[in-house]
Amino acid sequence: MTMKLVTPSMFRRALPGALVFAAAGVAHAAYPERPITIVVPYAPGGAADALARLVAQKMGAKLGTSVIAAEIDAIRLAAFAACRWVLRKLRLRPAPARRAPGAGSAG
Repeated sequence: MTMKLVTPSMFRRALPGALVFAAAGVAHAAYPERPITIVVPYAPGGAADALARLVAQKMGAKLGTSVIAAEIDAIRLAAFAACRWVLRKLRLRPAPARRAPGAGSAG
């Protein structure tokens, strides 16, 4: 009696998984899928900003993709907008500002 290494039921179970792995390699997009962002931790218009923009321009030409130089202020603005979006989705409201002791109205 000969022993079968792969039975038909084993083949039927393994086929969908093999197809998923084969399709994943074909469906993957080229790197990078999004623009590359260089974060500049200084104010716009300074020497660091000018250097980062020059590097981004040269890097984009070399890699063949778009490279963006973003100041930290733009990053903070995006984080603030994301926090507001999450609060809105959760239907939460930020706590009102507290008054300092003795800062009430005179009278």
